[in-house]
Amino acid sequence: MSLRFVILLITRLAAWLRLSRREEEAQKTTEILILRHQLAVLQRRQLRRTIQVMIARRSWCRCRASSAALDRVKSLTAWIEPR
Repeated sequence: MSLRFVILLITRLAAWLRLSRREEEAQKTTEILILRHQLAVLQRRQLRRTIQVMIARRSWCRCRASSAALDRVKSLTAWIEPR
């Protein structure tokens, strides 16, 4: 009777150890997946910010270029127009 109990105890202990290892692996896997998700979200946000900055720079450069072009046209027309 005590031999059966010892064998049962050893098998239960081995099963518990295997299960605890699986739980640790599952926890690590879950943590890795969560961190990957967070990284993907942050990369998307950074990409949006980068695109917004690029659009703002382009529009500012266009505005600046058009005002410079208007200044050039005004200076040229000042030479062409008689006073």
